[in-house]
Amino acid sequence: MGRGLDDIDRKIIRELLVDGRVSLVELARRVGLTHPSVRDRLLKLLKENYMKVQANVNYKMLGLLMALVCVELENTNDAIELMNCLEKCPRVPVVAVTSGAYNMFAIVVAEDANTLNSVVEMCIRSKRGVKRLSLSYVCLVKPEHLPIKVTDEKQGCGSECESCEFLKNEVCRGCGSPLMK
Repeated sequence: MGRGLDDIDRKIIRELLVDGRVSLVELARRVGLTHPSVRDRLLKLLKENYMKVQANVNYKMLGLLMALVCVELENTNDAIELMNCLEKCPRVPVVAVTSGAYNMFAIVVAEDANTLNSVVEMCIRSKRGVKRLSLSYVCLVKPEHLPIKVTDEKQGCGSECESCEFLKNEVCRGCGSPLMK
């Protein structure tokens, strides 16, 4: 387990959430330290995995649709297998374990309804252990940006596109097709 965060670490993170491109000198001024001290703390926060620097994407600006897919799975092994598969999928920026009626959910993004539907059907519903599934289209209010994987090459989750009925009927761009090309 990590060392925990002190007040200065929290201030640094809060400032970076407002402006992730702030200079070290300005960040140091805002939190009341020297910029070498802020740099050291920032490197430590990154190394200890308290935070990550990444580009998050506004899915609305890219014209993507988003759906919340809630899944009830038979057992933990099936859930782990599905989560591992979805983690690789460029169309799934968020996967979580839940409690209640469903034991897992995923956020799925796609260029159109047909592609979104085919991803849900081929990459989620067809997997072993899926008992039931609920899909809701989502208009995300907050956060505005998500860690969507923008790819420039075919990068799938391991599903067999060759046997996909959606792709054969030309209603899908493919579960591994590049997003936002």
